Amino acid sequence: PATPGRLRAAYAHDEVLGGMARLAASSGVIVAFTVSEGEAGSGKRAMYLVGPRGVIGKHHQTHKPPGPRFETMPLGGEPCPIVNTPLGKIGMMVAAEAFVPEVARALMLRGAEILLVCADDPPAPLPGIVRCRADENRVFVACAAAPTAHGASMIVDPAGRVLAQAVEGRELSVSATVNRALSHLKTMAPVTDVVRNRQPETYGALTRTEALAGRVI
Repeated sequence: PATPGRLRAAYAHDEVLGGMARLAASSGVIVAFTVSEGEAGSGKRAMYLVGPRGVIGKHHQTHKPPGPRFETMPLGGEPCPIVNTPLGKIGMMVAAEAFVPEVARALMLRGAEILLVCADDPPAPLPGIVRCRADENRVFVACAAAPTAHGASMIVDPAGRVLAQAVEGRELSVSATVNRALSHLKTMAPVTDVVRNRQPETYGALTRTEALAGRVI
């Protein structure tokens, strides 16, 4: 799960990164985790992907929840890289980014086969969001979050089906067999390919300002 923002000072960046790197090296696995940068965690929250040979991917959180509590939260400005690994092409999302459809869509369009989500205890139920992101982009999504009613530690296939899920209220690890070739089948139904049937020329309507009405549509 994502390091809670309220506890960020308790996790020293270099110590966490070094510890996770040693864990990955000793076990031969790839580990995804978050930790805040800067003195006492005052900087941007970063999500790392670390393998047996060290850091293979890094992403700064680019979106945050609304409200005064998060007003001063520093954010990154660059899109997440697509990381090529033996497990597949991986994209990363941190906490609030999972609630923004464009983040997952952009990662899919750049080739991501598996999306990894690190979350804390979200303000709204996350399981439905995780399944939606998988289904609408036809990719696998693996999410880790706090063991609460709104959390979601689960693995979902490109059709939005849950392959494995932790029990609410308990910290559990789950696993599933992932056939990443399924993430290349983008047809949801006849004539509804999530890539080929996009209409980017119409997207301007989402941000166009209507001068007479004084509102954004």
